[in-house]
Amino acid sequence: MGHRDDRSRERYRSRSRDRHDRDAERSEKKSRRHRSRSRSGDRSPHRKHSKDKKEKKREKKHHKRHSKKKEADKLLEMEALKRLAQASTDEMLLPMDFGAVGYGGERDPREKAFSTAFGMTGMSSSTTGFVAEREKPDTKVRPPRRGDKPGPQDWTCPKCQTINFKQAAECFKCGRLRGSANAGFFQTG
Repeated sequence: MGHRDDRSRERYRSRSRDRHDRDAERSEKKSRRHRSRSRSGDRSPHRKHSKDKKEKKREKKHHKRHSKKKEADKLLEMEALKRLAQASTDEMLLPMDFGAVGYGGERDPREKAFSTAFGMTGMSSSTTGFVAEREKPDTKVRPPRRGDKPGPQDWTCPKCQTINFKQAAECFKCGRLRGSANAGFFQTG
């Protein structure tokens, strides 16, 4: 019986060694193939092509991210410039105090019936301004309007045909002195 056991053990061992050797050879061949393929970097032309595609996709994604970041930076920079421009415009416009703007032909400020101011509206769309006139609180007179009848002792300028108040020594529009022969003088009464 012992003899049979030895034989069976030998057979078993030999078989297992053969299997083991074969399996080892197979796995070694596989690993060599795998190593050689992985070392060269390409298994087949198709795989090489797909690898290039993957690399291109990665580069494209990186490029897209990079360009999006650049666009975002530009937008932020433009927004900052807009805010800075708005702030500097507000600083310039708010503290300015506009004085009265007079008429060109006016000589004596006491004869001035209206004060005129110049202001700006809506800097965002245009730079056109508006002229605002208001009566001075210390004067009780207003300039003559179209269609007004001249009052007592008002006079008309012979040069420009403008009606002037009685206290004016010269025409407020053209600056001509009142005529010595009372030319154009209205006599109502």
